[in-house]
Amino acid sequence: MKNEDNSQWGARIERGEVTGKHGTSGSYTYDVKSYDRPGVEVYGLAAPDGGEYDAGSKVYFFTFEDGKGLILNGIA
Repeated sequence: MKNEDNSQWGARIERGEVTGKHGTSGSYTYDVKSYDRPGVEVYGLAAPDGGEYDAGSKVYFFTFEDGKGLILNGIA
C-alpha cells in the first residue's frame, strides 16, 4: 500500500519550548509552543517517568489531532 500523505494518521515529533508548568512534583503537565509549526501551542502535556521541565526548556514532543500527546525528552 502506498501512502503519499501521512498527516492524516498518527503524530509527528516536533521541537518546542515549555511556556507553562502546572501541578505538583511528580505529576506536572506542561504547555509547549511549537518551533516547527509557528503559532501552535499545546496545553497539558505530561512527561514520561516524572521528567521535569521549567519554562523556557527546549523539548521534543508529539501530539495527535485530538490534542493528546507527550513530551519525549529535553533538547540538549
